[in-house]
Amino acid sequence: MDVRIDDTGVYIFKDDKKVAEAKPVSMTDNAHVKRVRSPFSVTQPAEEERKEENNRV
Repeated sequence: MDVRIDDTGVYIFKDDKKVAEAKPVSMTDNAHVKRVRSPFSVTQPAEEERKEENNRV
């Protein structure tokens, strides 16, 4: 594997063939993007946490 970086992105090469590419993002814009909750998330929404706490008491 070979990782190459330039001003436009990050490129992953294997056997001198490009296999992946990552483009830089604006951290400010990225922080305000609405996202769908991942089904693999390990944290729970605040409402579900409160329900679980009430059930334990």
